[in-house]
Amino acid sequence: MQDLDERILSRYVELLLTTSPVLSPTAEVVLTYWLPDLGYIYLLEQPSLLVAGGTTGFRTWEASFLLSEWILAQRDMNGKRILELGAGTGLVGIIAAKLGAKVTMTDGSEAVIERLRDNAARNGLSIETKALWWGEDDQLLSREWDLIIGADITYDEEVCGSLAQTYAAVVNRGATGMLAATVRNEQTLRAFRIQSGKAFLTVVLTVETRCLHVEELARPQPKKRVFFGHNPFPVKLLRIAATTN
Repeated sequence: MQDLDERILSRYVELLLTTSPVLSPTAEVVLTYWLPDLGYIYLLEQPSLLVAGGTTGFRTWEASFLLSEWILAQRDMNGKRILELGAGTGLVGIIAAKLGAKVTMTDGSEAVIERLRDNAARNGLSIETKALWWGEDDQLLSREWDLIIGADITYDEEVCGSLAQTYAAVVNRGATGMLAATVRNEQTLRAFRIQSGKAFLTVVLTVETRCLHVEELARPQPKKRVFFGHNPFPVKLLRIAATTN
């Protein structure tokens, strides 16, 4: 038994010292995620890529894991009508669809939308995908939604106003908004709070006589941790709702 233990220890040390291959930024790989009760999810991604063709949607970002944990923690997603903004590789929307939600995944990049369709099909799903530019009038926003969600989409102060308008158009019709945001720059998240209607707990923006209330939520505490990774920046989970003024 002692010899066996030494062999295991020796192999363990060998694996620790092994250098993992470095992927080129353009390398495409199918990443596998395993979720209790849902099984495997397969996503074609470019995990070493930051930006390509003006989009960041070819890899799964850290905030998507937090929003996915929130989706998994909900007791009943079956039949929920969900609009996802900046859906990227599709992880969050695919999880919601597997839980029975009626999901529409959107992005501003046609290339990302094509990838979304491919990833949905790769997981045996047919999910509606649409092009959507934040801040613009779109018939999609006038539909009846239960949730409007997004992860890692507050990446630039310049887009926060348009993003807040898009949330407002849906939330003011009765939906609840959820946003998972990686805080790489505190000013960017502050800009979204201001544009949404709440900066440092003070409502400052009125949209059609109703204000948006932004509330930070505690991180879900699942019985079993699903997603692991190292993120040097904090990730916040925000709930966005309409309040009469």
